Amino acid sequence: MATPFQVQAYNAFLTILGKDRSSNQSISHDQLLGGIAHYLIVLPHPYVRSFVTLAISSAALWGRTPRAGPFGEAHRSAFGIRQAVHQAVVAKYKALQDDPNLSSILPPLGRKRVSLALTEWLDLLVSGSQPRTGSRDFALPRLAFLSGLVLGLKELEKQDITVSQHNISRSCAELVVSVAESLDVYAPSDSDPMPAWDSNLALRFREAEAHLDVVVELCAAVLHLVPSDQLTALDLSKLTCVCVGSVLHLFQNGFCFKLLESELVKLNPGRLGFKPNAKFPQQIKTLHNSSIYIHLGSIAKLIGHLCVCMAQSDFWRPRLYPILTGLVDGFGQASLHLEMTWSKCLLSRVKEDAEIAPEIQPVTTYVWHMLKSILFTTVLASQSVLDAIIYYSAVIPREGKLLSRGILLTFCRLSFVSTKFGALTAEGGGFSEMKRAFFGALDVLAFNYDDKDTTGDQSCIKLIWGISLIQIILFGKDVSYIS
Repeated sequence: MATPFQVQAYNAFLTILGKDRSSNQSISHDQLLGGIAHYLIVLPHPYVRSFVTLAISSAALWGRTPRAGPFGEAHRSAFGIRQAVHQAVVAKYKALQDDPNLSSILPPLGRKRVSLALTEWLDLLVSGSQPRTGSRDFALPRLAFLSGLVLGLKELEKQDITVSQHNISRSCAELVVSVAESLDVYAPSDSDPMPAWDSNLALRFREAEAHLDVVVELCAAVLHLVPSDQLTALDLSKLTCVCVGSVLHLFQNGFCFKLLESELVKLNPGRLGFKPNAKFPQQIKTLHNSSIYIHLGSIAKLIGHLCVCMAQSDFWRPRLYPILTGLVDGFGQASLHLEMTWSKCLLSRVKEDAEIAPEIQPVTTYVWHMLKSILFTTVLASQSVLDAIIYYSAVIPREGKLLSRGILLTFCRLSFVSTKFGALTAEGGGFSEMKRAFFGALDVLAFNYDDKDTTGDQSCIKLIWGISLIQIILFGKDVSYIS
């Protein structure tokens, strides 16, 4: 049975919610989030709507203006409130089963009463989360709250609990609105939808607003659960741009290993080590431990999901290829920078671990891990582009072949990564995906509409000798047939 609601304790908690962080020395951040989850569950329903509004605008969680607050605090509060709401949704259903009197739904008792009570409660959560006049600054808290709500509803469905489709649809619709609101606040643009973009614009968005990383991470965890017909109401061009910007910013647009050229030297025994006071070891550790790095796989999958949604949409399909071009060119430019800077550092010439001083091997482990992450993130994004071209175009247009050529050139530049991890024999995980993407791009490039069409043949002639080396290195293929 749920803990009974106590008015005096609740009023004290509301006072804490309204105070700035610096004034709440007596309660920890985790206790604050636990209190929010608790009161979402036990509050009598007439109190729920106003409590949600207070939680979303809480100075204790977000400061007076979330956008102006430190990134770390905004990130911690966003993911904390998402988790609190997620848990509260699941716990509320169980609490209603134990004690239907927690709702205002009158008897008769039974399963129908619990279902109606849950529907009533969920409607109150959504209503309380809706933006008020002058609340644009709280777009990110709204997004975090609604993300937790949708995740909680989906968890109930996984447990075979019947949830009203009205509640799910309304929650997803409000989530989409909160994403649009967040994009307007943190990545403003003059047009809607945003026209073609490039990696420079994507990076400018991210460099101007670090909080975009929080938006991207929240979206990556939940937007794949939103029906496509609701998702396509968003400016998917801008959202894709913002996601790409966060990834490219993390990898410094391919220059993440630039410091190795000047800071890595040969020590007396002939082993590689760092100069005194080198900055790179701490830099790569910080990147490796960052939340955006940890969620790279989810972000890459979100980019892919957005590509497919646009390819399936009557509105977005005519606008698709310029967006895909921005995506492919962005990763292509980063791969060029990575190849260039890597070739200049001593680590690129290492054949055996014995050539590396033992004290820096933890750093080189970070390097190898990051190289693989760059490669596989690029592969996932590229595969999504190819899927959009192959499965949603009756005839592969010229733009599709140009994109495929760009993808193949990117893979060529990143071939040095694959050879360090046994790509000749590797069959599982990301390397299998890379092979699929590589040959998918070749298929697109070589496509001829009919016997009279030679555009595919000509495209391959222009490129095939340039990429034959990567086919040999990566996949051990015999390319003598090309001649």
